[in-house]
Amino acid sequence: VLTVSRRPITDALQWLTSGEGDLVEMTDGVPTALGVIPCQSPLLVLPGSFNPLHDGHRGMLAAAARLRPGATAYFELSISNADKGTLPLEEVCRRAAQFAAPGVGDGGGTGAVGGLDMRGFTAGTQSQLEPEPESAAEEAQSAQSPKGQPQLVLTRAPLYVVKASLMPGATFVVGYDTAIRLVMPKYYGGESGMTRAFGEIRDAGCSFIVAGRAGVPQPKADAAPREDSEGEEERFLTLEDVDIPLLLQDLFEPMPDFRLDVSSTELRAAVAAAAAAAA
Repeated sequence: VLTVSRRPITDALQWLTSGEGDLVEMTDGVPTALGVIPCQSPLLVLPGSFNPLHDGHRGMLAAAARLRPGATAYFELSISNADKGTLPLEEVCRRAAQFAAPGVGDGGGTGAVGGLDMRGFTAGTQSQLEPEPESAAEEAQSAQSPKGQPQLVLTRAPLYVVKASLMPGATFVVGYDTAIRLVMPKYYGGESGMTRAFGEIRDAGCSFIVAGRAGVPQPKADAAPREDSEGEEERFLTLEDVDIPLLLQDLFEPMPDFRLDVSSTELRAAVAAAAAAAA
């Protein structure tokens, strides 16, 4: 049962990082729901580590929203990673703060976020955790808050089968590399484990939209080895380059007409170089 409460951001996120909870919804930097997303419309969810949040993420979610009109858009930050463990509270707060910064949740009335068109988003439903305005000034400020912008949900769900259980009916927006890993049996302990996991994802009513990226294609499982594969030229890779098993193909949909080549690794390197130069 959700209770009405005004809770500092670190309290809700500490609840999540401690393992007590598995989901926190945030709107404009404020926790608005614990344990469940209080939204009646279909969910459109872009998972990521957001280190940092950049225009590639925003553009992907905006492009996916055009394929799912009427859906409520969310960025999802999983604080747990199957290989790297759980992020410390300080790092979780730092990454979450990006979504409350100017230019992220503030479209300025134009529907633009970070220079990208975000029109078409449906505002998420607020939950009982959001306090009522305490004064006329707060009420006016609340009325002026931008609507139709994607919200943030933080989870402890590193695996998509767990994400599906927390966000039933969601369409997950993923990139080419994630799609490749999603259909690798080794991540499920074998073919039977992958079949069971996708069975649960299907039962939860979830599916995937896959965005492409520039790169060299990976050989498909049934492809014969090529001696010249190392010299293969880079091109734009799409869902067609992913070896999706026949029985799972109905769960995957390509994202057409979207390309924005942005690298989180390169952005982090640029920030580190700038900091070193300033030191």
